[in-house]
Amino acid sequence: MQFFTPKLFLQANSHDDEVADRADRAWEAAIKKYTKHLNSIDSKLHADVRRLSKVCLHDAELLGFETNVPYPVPLPTLVPPYRPTVPHMDSAVMFLRDRNCNQFLIYSLADEVSETQVNDWPFSKLQKHWLYDEIDVDERGGYIHRILFSDGSIVKIPFWSVVMKASPKGQVVETATAH
Repeated sequence: MQFFTPKLFLQANSHDDEVADRADRAWEAAIKKYTKHLNSIDSKLHADVRRLSKVCLHDAELLGFETNVPYPVPLPTLVPPYRPTVPHMDSAVMFLRDRNCNQFLIYSLADEVSETQVNDWPFSKLQKHWLYDEIDVDERGGYIHRILFSDGSIVKIPFWSVVMKASPKGQVVETATAH
């Protein structure tokens, strides 16, 4: 996480009012910096990645997350660098329960998903909820989605495209390829 760091999150939840107030000001500055960052990469974002960057999933409960799921992709839709010998791309599928609906996020992966754990995380690890996320562009023209979860884990998802599906009560957004 580059803007909404675990350290800043911990400070914002401090029992010390002075520490929490400083963190609140730093959090507001992080929001401005992240907004500036998104504006600077806006022309590189496919419309569906842009939509993902605007969806608020804060406090959504993670019900399931599978990686390396075969996901057939028609070869003509592959984005540079072309991988014509690959009949499919692996995908990651995330299932979340939001306030109003269930959300599915399906990523066509550009690389391996990684997960790191914040040391000495003081909050419960029993249920995993989405705290904050950041979208970025990588050097190959793909995207990176970083998500901080309530159990202190940070998931980094390098991807080419994303499909978002919501339950009938929510908005449905689909895409074939993001680029």
